[in-house]
Amino acid sequence: MTETKILEEKEDIVMKARFYVFLMVMIMVLGISSVGFAGSKVLISTNPWGANTDVSNMTDVFGAAGFTTYTDFGTATAADIFKSGNDFVMLEGGDGTAAAWRSYVAANAATIQSWVNAGGALLLMSASWDATGLTFGAGTISGETNLAGTATLTAAGQAAFTYFSTPVTQSGNYMAHGSISGTGLTSFVTGNGLDVVAGIDDGAGYIMYSGLTDSQYHYSGNGLVDNVIAYTNAQAGTTGTTVPEPATMLLLGLGLVGLAGARRKFKK
Repeated sequence: MTETKILEEKEDIVMKARFYVFLMVMIMVLGISSVGFAGSKVLISTNPWGANTDVSNMTDVFGAAGFTTYTDFGTATAADIFKSGNDFVMLEGGDGTAAAWRSYVAANAATIQSWVNAGGALLLMSASWDATGLTFGAGTISGETNLAGTATLTAAGQAAFTYFSTPVTQSGNYMAHGSISGTGLTSFVTGNGLDVVAGIDDGAGYIMYSGLTDSQYHYSGNGLVDNVIAYTNAQAGTTGTTVPEPATMLLLGLGLVGLAGARRKFKK
């Protein structure tokens, strides 16, 4: 074998090695992209019904150290929460906390909306005991107008809520207090024939509206709310964002291998 031949073989090996490294990196990138941005997670909940069930749900999804909790709307400074670096926020307003929850959203609406438009994923959840609702963005969560003892996943809900095991139809005391309405929303869960969980793309972000009670009242456990949290989180920054498809990346990689072969042929 001539010296030129040996050099060509070495160049070919190096090119192939670079391709495999490139391919592995792309697989890792695509894997991360498939579950949304890896920003920080925030829970704002004043422990409705005297329990920390929301903390339990967030722990199921993100781990015990995977999120920051605010237990007082007064200390939950919007500028510190709805900012770049935080990509998911759950705002809980169930039980007797609904009035303070509505006031917080109304007072910080512009800041929250701007954050969503930039790619944030927002979960607005309230099963209140009063009749006053909240409209934010394209959706409205009613007050106590829909005491639903049974909840059923729609076709969209069955396709989306696959992160944790949860029955298609389940019951509780109660499953929901409020209903969701609005134009352009995707319904994920219904109760008493009304939407109780529904969401919509908003700018580069996403808003999920939920009239569900906390998981402590769901006979099937944490699974439903866990899924609502996980799915909403996965929508962060995905709207209007172009993520290369696996086939595209493979074609690019194969192209690199082809170039290596062509270069080798040319030298011959």
